[in-house]
Amino acid sequence: MIQSYYTLAALAREFETELKGQVITDCVSQTKSEIVIVFHADDSTVALRASVARPMMYTFVDHRFSTARKNVARLFPDSLGKEVISVQIAERDRCVFISLSEGFEIAVALTGASGNVYLLDQQGQVQDSFTSRPGAPTSRSAIVRPADPFPDRVTFAEHIDKMTNAGSSPAKAVARSYAFFDPQIAREIIARSGISISATEPAEIDIDGLYDTCHAIEQEMLDSDRCYISTNENQQAYFSLYKPAEGGQEYSSVNTGVRTFLIDSWRSTSFERTVGVRKAALIKQYKELDKAVNALKRGLSHPSRESDYRMWADLLMAYQGEVDPSKGVIELPSFEDAATIISIPLRKGLNRTELGQHYYEKARKAKKRRETDESRLSELIKNREHAKNLAEMAEDIENAREWDKFAAEHGLDPLRKGNKNDDTDGSTSYRKYVLPQGYHVFVGRNAAQNDTLTTRFAGKDDFWLHARGVSGSHVVLKVKGREEPPGFIQEMAASIAAYHSKARTSSLAPVIIVRKKFVRKPRGAQKGAVVVDRETVLLVEPGLPENQNKD
Repeated sequence: MIQSYYTLAALAREFETELKGQVITDCVSQTKSEIVIVFHADDSTVALRASVARPMMYTFVDHRFSTARKNVARLFPDSLGKEVISVQIAERDRCVFISLSEGFEIAVALTGASGNVYLLDQQGQVQDSFTSRPGAPTSRSAIVRPADPFPDRVTFAEHIDKMTNAGSSPAKAVARSYAFFDPQIAREIIARSGISISATEPAEIDIDGLYDTCHAIEQEMLDSDRCYISTNENQQAYFSLYKPAEGGQEYSSVNTGVRTFLIDSWRSTSFERTVGVRKAALIKQYKELDKAVNALKRGLSHPSRESDYRMWADLLMAYQGEVDPSKGVIELPSFEDAATIISIPLRKGLNRTELGQHYYEKARKAKKRRETDESRLSELIKNREHAKNLAEMAEDIENAREWDKFAAEHGLDPLRKGNKNDDTDGSTSYRKYVLPQGYHVFVGRNAAQNDTLTTRFAGKDDFWLHARGVSGSHVVLKVKGREEPPGFIQEMAASIAAYHSKARTSSLAPVIIVRKKFVRKPRGAQKGAVVVDRETVLLVEPGLPENQNKD
């Protein structure tokens, strides 16, 4: 309703008081559909903003507006320096006219599928317009297209009878009875009339009472100098010039109410857009993990090749003859049953012993792969359930504050970023320990920090440490290039890693230490989850360097 005739009429009255006597100092556009006219008087500057595109055409005076330094289009140069003489609403049309000195005029027309803003010369001819389109009005008289007056009582009754007999609801019939009534106003009229929203028979409707209510609420809106922002049954915010039955926030200035409603709408739209992307990402993460789990299960459902490779190797080692690689395969009797012949693929360039060693190695790798896949399946299932829970919990989040709290609890990125001057690698917020010979150790404080410490902060040749077999912080020992720190430095770093883990109270704890380049984060894994491709384990006593905080 912010672009309704009644709202524009109320705004025109406020604009008259606010802008009269002020001088236009600038007229710009910073977005495709919005024009901004800047006024100045007595050391105060305000801007009239108008959007001419659906779904939300609007106009209001903004006291907190600033013009960007680039990507700005300058408009209406002949309006600059002109003083506002008066502001009026057109008769029965959604067009606000701002009369200027020297006979110029600005028309803010929020009508039809798309509105426009025009600069008119002294003869009432369109000198300039915000948007250009074929068939656009060329004069003041062509801009204004007054709506028909409100129908008389007889015409109104005939209209309501016709539409309800055709199956329309009373609210729809009222909304179609007058050009300036919309579905929201119509629902309020029906509610005030005491008519059932489901009434379909003309006999159920007090036409005279309904007509009187229409006139009463229209007069209320025409006279209103205040507005309300309320929430309907679908939890959607709406703007009105009448006091709705469900109450709402009252504003003594219609301009303030319009500005507040728009800002809230923009914030809500921005939130829905940005959080919608993040919710979709959580759902996508769950689906990818589910796909990975199912693929791994299918792979594990097939028998391992380890036993075949080991049997082939054993047969080759027991065989006393030579092999001929040119034949492609060698057929040997099974150990269990000599009548059963086993075909073993040969490899060019390998003799019997080398081929046996080759299949022993393949058996070892097959066993290792099986063990890794089984372990990975368990981890993937855990991550999948975690991702599913996150996606389900995120569905109930309704504002930025709730998202940021949720993100902090689960190691996700917040909507609202910190100060741009903050250190980008987080080195000032990690726990930091100074070791002898100038070595530094950094420790993550939570899952999000563990993630950035490992994936962004640590160099590929730095040493990465983590208590083995228990949960704990990621720890990085910084080194110069491919330097190998002394053994006691590595043990001190390992003791720090053990201290910042569930093994803190153990007398001795195993700690993984490895170059960071051998640590990777699997695709789709939650923050802080990594895979170590190779490792060395140090057995150390958990503890911190002397005279350093145990925070």
